[in-house]
Amino acid sequence: MNQIDIPVWVLNLERYKERRQFMEEQLSKLGIAHEIIPAVDGSALTAQQLKLYSEKDAKRVWGRGLINNEIGGCYLSHINMWKRIVEEQHEEVLIFEDDINIGSAFLGVMKNRHKFPKDYELINFRTDAHLIPRGGFVYDIHKIAILGSIANRTCAYLLKRRGAEKLLRKAYPIYQPIDDLMARVELTNLMSYGIYPEVVVTGEFDSAIGDDKRGYGKSRTLLTKKRVQFR
Repeated sequence: MNQIDIPVWVLNLERYKERRQFMEEQLSKLGIAHEIIPAVDGSALTAQQLKLYSEKDAKRVWGRGLINNEIGGCYLSHINMWKRIVEEQHEEVLIFEDDINIGSAFLGVMKNRHKFPKDYELINFRTDAHLIPRGGFVYDIHKIAILGSIANRTCAYLLKRRGAEKLLRKAYPIYQPIDDLMARVELTNLMSYGIYPEVVVTGEFDSAIGDDKRGYGKSRTLLTKKRVQFR
């Protein structure tokens, strides 16, 4: 029995079989039907894909150029899913990357999403942004949260079609990491929220981006402790 009544997509690079198995086992236990979405391989970008990227704008806005895995494995992979949401006219889609732990309260939050703000277009289930809870409880102790700072991460989010349309209008040229595009609400006018306390945490896998220019892996000891508490 499928516990979630909307499409659930899991982004996975084909060679990362361990990650795929990790997600499939979790989702199977939770009774969540899902589709594996092949990620763009940043190590095999075509000339046409690279033309979508502006090194000049990246250095001007972000302060550095993007590495190929940010362009392909992250940016283009999520863009392809947003395009599919629009083309197939899905009202909303739940998107997971392949390195997250899903908490036991997640299903309860999803089944009560009618309690989400009526204007929501994106719910970011996992971000390092400061979360400010508001309103009544959605499920158990969990509330909708306003994002009190720039929201990073794209590992677990619920995206409506009108949100995908807004993001796609500002998607090119590529000059910033994909989570920065999603976080720049002043640019996209995206109505974005979080959940507090969070119902998803990042897993124990090393970053698939392959470069630590943005500080991936910091505070690992603290994160490990938090994950143990989460479980």
